Amino acid sequence: MLTGSFIFLRIAAFTTCYFQYSIKACPYKCQVAIYLSNGPILKAMLQDDYKYARQIALRVFNADDLKKIRNSVVSVIGVGGVGSLIADLFVRSGIKKLIIVDRDYVTSSNLYRQVLYDENDIGDSKAEAAKRRLSKVNSDVEIEARNETFDAGNAERIVSSSDLIMDGTDNLTSRLILNDAAVKNMKPWIMASAIETYGQVKAIIPEKTSCYRCYFSGEPFAQPTCAEVGVLSSLVTMVASIAWTLGIKVLTGKEVDGSLFNIDAWTQEIDRIAIDRMDDCECCVLKHFEYLSDRYKNIGLEFLP
Repeated sequence: MLTGSFIFLRIAAFTTCYFQYSIKACPYKCQVAIYLSNGPILKAMLQDDYKYARQIALRVFNADDLKKIRNSVVSVIGVGGVGSLIADLFVRSGIKKLIIVDRDYVTSSNLYRQVLYDENDIGDSKAEAAKRRLSKVNSDVEIEARNETFDAGNAERIVSSSDLIMDGTDNLTSRLILNDAAVKNMKPWIMASAIETYGQVKAIIPEKTSCYRCYFSGEPFAQPTCAEVGVLSSLVTMVASIAWTLGIKVLTGKEVDGSLFNIDAWTQEIDRIAIDRMDDCECCVLKHFEYLSDRYKNIGLEFLP
């Protein structure tokens, strides 16, 4: 009787003009991989119950990429609708460590769109509830929960300990603080927002792309909240998926530009807009980090998206 792996090799030999394979060590627990010469196709010779098998099989990743993912520390600032999905995706991808920052508590209104929580978590810290859930998803990943407000007092400490920071906040001030801390410490971050049926995503890579203040150069102002205008549950999934994909590309060194993705979940339209660096940007050019000043410490921001 032919084994499944032998059948796979025979099919590949017939369907590929030139078949070449080599044995390589995988950065996960995988011991054997096969490469086809018509692209970086990594096929793990593993049983289907191996947790990273489907990720390893992707053409877009190679062994070095998977090692980078496994050695990465990612912070998610705010684990509401968008942030909880992003955190879940990174834990499932097998990063080294996830840092969760959120001072909010689970309410019944969160359950409509925040996938890490259920009715038993109502009243609990979001950071701690998210950690409990995610620890069951993938025990390979170290998870640190910080039940605290993200502000100018702790922003640099959190940012500097991360390889990538993911935005799950719901207000301009938080993003401006995060932008200043990330640019100052040369750390990439992904902006992600969702309100009503509209979302935005943008990658900020210091010295390579435009920063958040190239895009938003005004003073922060009060915006409508999800409590006031609602948020479509499918929107947070779309926003989180695009944000996570940009984040994983950043971690693995793939090409990422500073384009802004505008998303309308109701019409299923996604626009991509080029955002160039401002020649006189206060943050990424002039290095004026005003949102790290004492004025923005202990400001009591909440993370509700």
